[in-house]
Amino acid sequence: MGGRVLPRLFSGLWQLSSPAWGAAPQSKILAQFEEYVNMGFTAYDMADHYGDAEVIYGHFRQSYFAPESLYAATKFCVFGPIEVTPKVIAANVTERLTRLQSEHIDLLQFHWQDYSNPSCISAMKLLAADSRVKALGLCNFDTSNMAAILAAGVPIVSNQIQFSLIDSRPTFAMAEVCTRQKVKLLTYGTLCGGFLADKWLDRPEPELFAPGLTPSQRKYFEMIGIWGGWTLFQELLGVLDRIAKKHKVSISNVATRWVLDFDYVGAVLVGTRMGVSGHAKENLKAYGWRLDDEDQKAIEAVQLTQTVLCKPNMSYRVHSFGDHALQRVAVWLPNKLEPLAISTNIPVFWIVFIHGGAWRDPAINHVNFAQPTINHITASLESYRSLLGGKRLGFASLEYRLSAHPDHPQGPETPATDIRSAQHPDHVNDICSGLELLEETYGLSKGQYMLVGHSCGATLAFQTFLEEFRGGIVENHKDSPWAGVYRDFVRGAFGEDEGGAWDDVSPVNFLAQQRLEAYLGVVLCTATSDSLVEDNQRQEMATRCSGLGIEVIEISVEGDHDEMWQIGSRQAAAIQAALERVHAEKEVRGT
Repeated sequence: MGGRVLPRLFSGLWQLSSPAWGAAPQSKILAQFEEYVNMGFTAYDMADHYGDAEVIYGHFRQSYFAPESLYAATKFCVFGPIEVTPKVIAANVTERLTRLQSEHIDLLQFHWQDYSNPSCISAMKLLAADSRVKALGLCNFDTSNMAAILAAGVPIVSNQIQFSLIDSRPTFAMAEVCTRQKVKLLTYGTLCGGFLADKWLDRPEPELFAPGLTPSQRKYFEMIGIWGGWTLFQELLGVLDRIAKKHKVSISNVATRWVLDFDYVGAVLVGTRMGVSGHAKENLKAYGWRLDDEDQKAIEAVQLTQTVLCKPNMSYRVHSFGDHALQRVAVWLPNKLEPLAISTNIPVFWIVFIHGGAWRDPAINHVNFAQPTINHITASLESYRSLLGGKRLGFASLEYRLSAHPDHPQGPETPATDIRSAQHPDHVNDICSGLELLEETYGLSKGQYMLVGHSCGATLAFQTFLEEFRGGIVENHKDSPWAGVYRDFVRGAFGEDEGGAWDDVSPVNFLAQQRLEAYLGVVLCTATSDSLVEDNQRQEMATRCSGLGIEVIEISVEGDHDEMWQIGSRQAAAIQAALERVHAEKEVRGT
């Protein structure tokens, strides 16, 4: 890579950025550096904001008898506004060299947070022209922006991104560009913060803020939930364990080997707690073998199901409609139904889920929100058949970008494709984009689907049909029975009335735009013991819908706010009530 022959395992020094991963005296850290190098770990990944990582590496490099055999991949990270001038760019390079105690940088990886700022390309051209930088790479660039850098003639050799068995996004568009342009991926997160390891097999699901979890593990634990949940993750670990025993290696070795077997991957970054703990001998076992066809098929079987929602008679697909990790829609269909032929050959009625979570809770996602309800419906499908008029039943669940949440902190290292910083109308725009994808790919059409939203997901369902994503001001809206908890949710997600966000997203306001009258009806389902939403809110919504000529069906189920979706039979009851209404209307019309 960049003219150098390098090991395919880089040692990541992110853990030196904070004592949260453990701390050790510098003498012990330097001794472990030498131990690693003697075992063949000569390449190290670090950054300008990884604490003293560059400095400690520089001390070791200066004292090592063969410094030219070492390889430093550091970073120039831009997290906010910056003046892009030759002087500013050169100063950053000089600072890297001083800390590394070197006359050149082996690989400088550039991270740029704001893609809307075109100065990114200018900065990279200045770096490419600096002879002190031997090779130039990217960090956390998505496919389109990486392609733009390449199109501008900037000679990059790598892109450092997240890639693992639970985050396989690089296998899509990124893979094609890397292969064509001969750019290698340097991957992090491949072991999911240590979760892809023997020690987690057959372990109960941990608490997010359990004392034993590191900050990285909290991040990856959330990702496991988004990917498919702890139950499915245990199924994956079981498959990896069987493969590991076959090859006499560990689960971590198998997870690493899976990523290394992609030709466009240059190296996997494995985090090291220098001076605290070491896994060098264990990590070396990722070398010298490959996954065979049987291994690949066993792993693919878990990936294809990727959630227990996928019954044996149903296929499961995930489609992305943007570069962000949360811009995606999952689809479950009866087997043998191909997307483009559905609308004309085999009619399908769609149930499209929109999860809640006050616009910002990453613990509620498209998988765990839809799972209980789909499980219930597919287990009792016969009771739905007469309501479908010969149509097959398909399911889709929409994910959308989230706002920031103080209980789920994000560091400056969070890539733009994962950061949660959405503001209204980002959420509803994503819902509309997801529906457009379903329309284009599966022939989704008016009258052939229903939206099922919970809490703020119900708000997004209503907003989807608006001609504009902003509401009119309603007189005395602050005295509305919607104000209480709902207003607190909005303030938490969007700030203190930022940009009139409360007015924009309030159901009281957007129902003033009479757009829903073309649709058949609304089912308002409330929980009898809801601790968040008062019953007068349901009454207000029902009154406003009726005033617009929209037929309203009201049902109630036992339980609290989130039990509406956590217990599948309760949300399924609302869906069945809506299907019965659709069926009755068609009977009247004779269609």
